[in-house]
Amino acid sequence: MESHMRMEQYLTHTDYALWEVIVNGDAPVVASASAEGPIPLKTAEQKLARKNELKAKSTLLLAIPDEHLLKFHGIKDAKTL
Repeated sequence: MESHMRMEQYLTHTDYALWEVIVNGDAPVVASASAEGPIPLKTAEQKLARKNELKAKSTLLLAIPDEHLLKFHGIKDAKTL
């Protein structure tokens, strides 16, 4: 719990948008290729949401001790992590 409070304090101070991604799960909708055609181009908003999601997840993974990192590495989004 103490590490959660430290992480929250750090992120709300340095980059509040990342903390919002972690709390709210601001993961973008991922388009997939289908028989109908190629993957549509992403909007600037989708690119920013994806960037924020990756940055938030990476920041959280940095806080996990090395011996536990493999347990959490496969988690897909920052909110779940």
